[in-house]
Amino acid sequence: MRAADFNKDGHLDIVTVNQDGGAVGLLLGDGKGGFRKAPGSPFPAGDTPWSFSVGDVNGDGNPDVAVIPYERDIREPKKLGVTVLLGDGKGRLATMPGSPFSLAGCEGPSRIAIGDLRGNGLHDMVVLCAQNHKLFFFLGTRDGTFRVFKRDVATGWGGLAVGKLDGSGKDSVIITNHDQDTITILFSK
Repeated sequence: MRAADFNKDGHLDIVTVNQDGGAVGLLLGDGKGGFRKAPGSPFPAGDTPWSFSVGDVNGDGNPDVAVIPYERDIREPKKLGVTVLLGDGKGRLATMPGSPFSLAGCEGPSRIAIGDLRGNGLHDMVVLCAQNHKLFFFLGTRDGTFRVFKRDVATGWGGLAVGKLDGSGKDSVIITNHDQDTITILFSK
């Protein structure tokens, strides 16, 4: 579950995934502890949505949702990818053109995070591949697409986060590796 203001009313809303239903649910908060289903919710989110992150993927000022599937339950390997649902600022989500973005070569995608890794105002996504110790980077471009590159990193079934750690204005990537009892920090150049 994640919280963000998806309809710009100043109140936090709640996002959840329904793995069996292939959808993301959005509940709009009223600021008094009450929630109602957003118009059109639940929103299709690809096969077996599992782990997700909330952030402004396309730079329009609205929170978006990036979802990765539970790989073991995917019936068609070509559906292994990141599904991005773009927020419209009114409490609705729509699938980003080109979605899902391929995760071919990522074994055991387990976590996803969104942040500005280059300090250029464009938002990027990082996916942790637990079984083959890789990170997939989806670097946002001005034309709304992603440049993808991969990096070998000791990952395992751990955690993933991005955040500003060094005053550079760029987000760094933080990975926990349960198998090795380590934390790895990748600072952006």
